[in-house]
Amino acid sequence: MQKVLIVDDEFLVRMGLKSTIDWEVNGFHLVGEAKNAKEAVELFRQYSPQIVLTDISMPGLNGIELIRELKGLNPHLQSIILTHLEDFTYAKEAVGLGVVDYILKSNLNPERLLEVLKKATKRVGTGSDSSQEHPEPAGAVSSGLSLEELFLSFDLSDEQRTARLASYSSFFSDQSFQVYTFRINTNMSDQLFLDDTKRQALKNIISQSMFAIPYTVHYHIIGDTIQFLVNFSEDAGEKELNKKIVQHFQTLAGTIKKYLNFYILVGASDIGETLDGIGRLMYESDRSVDAAFFAEHHFVQFQKEMEAPRRELKLNAKAVLHLMQSREHTQVVEYIDSILETAKRSLDYAGLYGVFTQSLDIVKDYNEWSLKELQENTLSVSLLEYQNFYSLYDYEAVRTYLVNVFLQAMHIQPDDPEEDSSGKYSYIIQRAINYIKKNYYENISLLNVANHVEVSRSYLSFLFKHELGVNFSSFLTETRINQAKVLLSKSNMKIYEVAEDVGFDSPYYFSKVFKEVSGLTCKEYRNENFKEP
Repeated sequence: MQKVLIVDDEFLVRMGLKSTIDWEVNGFHLVGEAKNAKEAVELFRQYSPQIVLTDISMPGLNGIELIRELKGLNPHLQSIILTHLEDFTYAKEAVGLGVVDYILKSNLNPERLLEVLKKATKRVGTGSDSSQEHPEPAGAVSSGLSLEELFLSFDLSDEQRTARLASYSSFFSDQSFQVYTFRINTNMSDQLFLDDTKRQALKNIISQSMFAIPYTVHYHIIGDTIQFLVNFSEDAGEKELNKKIVQHFQTLAGTIKKYLNFYILVGASDIGETLDGIGRLMYESDRSVDAAFFAEHHFVQFQKEMEAPRRELKLNAKAVLHLMQSREHTQVVEYIDSILETAKRSLDYAGLYGVFTQSLDIVKDYNEWSLKELQENTLSVSLLEYQNFYSLYDYEAVRTYLVNVFLQAMHIQPDDPEEDSSGKYSYIIQRAINYIKKNYYENISLLNVANHVEVSRSYLSFLFKHELGVNFSSFLTETRINQAKVLLSKSNMKIYEVAEDVGFDSPYYFSKVFKEVSGLTCKEYRNENFKEP
């Protein structure tokens, strides 16, 4: 697998190059990106790439001067020029000086990029599989097929696994290992697996995060999970280094959340000293990421007490059903809370899922009884689907969901004079609607509303679509436009004043949205509906 370094002072060009192709699938490993020649030389010394893609025109050293300097470090380096049309002649001359080829930035596409990279690979010659002969330097990150096989090898027999692990020893230069597991929640209740675009964006963020770390990381993405295998030396002090590794993965989780809007749970194993002990470390990180579901900061490092046997959590379905039929909603919530707290104290993720499914089964039975005996409307079937559990980010979201389902099934509204108690919507959505109606003119977001009603953003988004049939932004826009109609029909305010009053920064955008929603321009609406105040 060829190691490639990207050098360009334009951020969008660097991002475009990283996302144009799936580098790993096509046999290339991006070791880093630099925005100028100085950074490029530092990364080149650290990672020794065989191929460099560099802009021809940059502040300081230009692309040609950079290539000359890098070739002094490695005469066999293969270089590719990136250029704008105005530098085209210069780029053509550079090819005559030993540059593999050039790519016009205006003509950057997967076919052209792969064509030039393959041309460079042929020139590398016998080094085309150098990653198998030399272990990755510290700070490298890999997600190649061989590593995927390594992770999957723990389903094999002991003999098969030992034989396979021996073939991977060249990947690891140090004797200490640790496994980190990231569990991803994409805020989409119907999607547990990442599509190709999200996977590529995720790979780009992971690769970017590995540039400055003093240890080697390999990773593997499967379904909604990323597993990282960290290989490092404890010579610098185990505690201090482990603290830095923890900080690195916490930062990485935060970056993924920021740029991709994914919630991340992080579990870390203990530290192991042999490659054949990785199976154990994988188990520990899986157990830790389960525990992170209950943790305030959603990060947990393995502790021995996590292996304590779990008590089976079984609800008394008959008793709960009787309480529901008697409208003893306070006792129902107290009982469910007691069971949930048992799961929380023991960090029992599987047990929590069991409580969730048993609870929904009880509500289904109550639905049948209520329809038959009371002729009351019942909950939508979509609220009682088991897979909804996986759209909930953490323990508090699960608890809120179940309490809401039980109360809604019994047609019980919490005693809160601030909230609408019409019963048309669930308590949470009623609170959300009320908050939006009181604050629509502010720059509010789904996160603001979720924090107010004390649920996760993903769960609130789920409820908006389920109960209102629209997403949050559509509901907020409709609320603002409805208020604008009131102002247009009952006041002499100017259009820009109305726009500002209902929360739009731009009167032009407001006018455009108003017509899309109402079918009339602001002036037409006022002419048809205006009444003297």
